[in-house]
Amino acid sequence: MYSLLNGARAGLLVFDLSNLTTLDVLENFWIPHMHDILKIDFTQSAKLPFILVGNKLDLVKNTDKQALALEEVNEFRKKFKLDFISVSAKTGENIQAMESMIISKIKSMVLATTS
Repeated sequence: MYSLLNGARAGLLVFDLSNLTTLDVLENFWIPHMHDILKIDFTQSAKLPFILVGNKLDLVKNTDKQALALEEVNEFRKKFKLDFISVSAKTGENIQAMESMIISKIKSMVLATTS
C-alpha cells in the first residue's frame, strides 16, 4: 500500500457512479490511508490537485440513479473539498475534460510553489 501512494502529490479519486458503496470505500479506506501516508487532509484545503471522479456515467446518465448519485457526491465533495467530474471510460465522455482539470490543478500547484 505504501508504495502505491508514496510521493503522490496529485491524483484522481475514482468511484463507480452505479455503485455508491465505492464512494464509501474512498471515504473509509483510501482517504484515511492518504492522510496517514501522505499527510494530506482533504478537509482543510480545496487547493490540492486531487479530483473526485465518478466513472460509469454511461450506466446512470439521465436516470434516477444519476440524480441520487449526484446528491450524495455533492455532500462528499463538500466534506473533502474536492472538485468533481463524472466520466465514462467506456464511451470516453468527459475524459478530456478530466485530464484538463487535473493538469490545470497541477500547474496551479507548481506555479504556487515557484512563486
